[in-house]
Amino acid sequence: MTTLAEFHSMIGDEVNKGTRYDSVIPRFTRRAARFIERNYNFLYMERFAELDLDLSSPNPRFIAFPSTLTKKINFLRYPQTIGGSNQSNYVYLSKVDPIDIVTIEPEAVPRGYWQTGDATGSSFLVLDQVGTEEITFEVHYIEFSTWPTATAAEHWLLDNAEDVMIAQTMRMMAPYANEPDWIMAYKAMWEEGIRTL
Repeated sequence: MTTLAEFHSMIGDEVNKGTRYDSVIPRFTRRAARFIERNYNFLYMERFAELDLDLSSPNPRFIAFPSTLTKKINFLRYPQTIGGSNQSNYVYLSKVDPIDIVTIEPEAVPRGYWQTGDATGSSFLVLDQVGTEEITFEVHYIEFSTWPTATAAEHWLLDNAEDVMIAQTMRMMAPYANEPDWIMAYKAMWEEGIRTL
């Protein structure tokens, strides 16, 4: 397992300018990781959770979301029993724009949702309507990771995408180090690493 300190040392070796850029290497490493996570999804970023609709809460349409680092919600669904049988079908809610919601039907089941936050940094799903039944939703979503700062810390990208991380860190450092050639020099490593990841 590659630690953050070991990776920073690798970048120092690639830069090959002594300790001149050691203080900024952590910053550019973090930027490289953020760039990769913004543009690609990996299994370690996937989450699955259950969320309960609590009709006794002051505002049941607002359901606290388990993450403030959500990149994308893949689906929000709940099981609905078919007639009097033991069989259920999933009902998938559509992501909607709140401006398109013009009426709320008191007896209707939820059909859509949107995401919002608040000043405290909390994250919520807002349902278009709640009806009269308590529902347990299932949500599958992609989450950005919290990049570590401890030098002994490890991360999936450092272990499984070391070449991609090196290439992207060096390309991001190029303007700062006034080394425009690094951008093209690490292009092939970046492309091959991403292709085979």
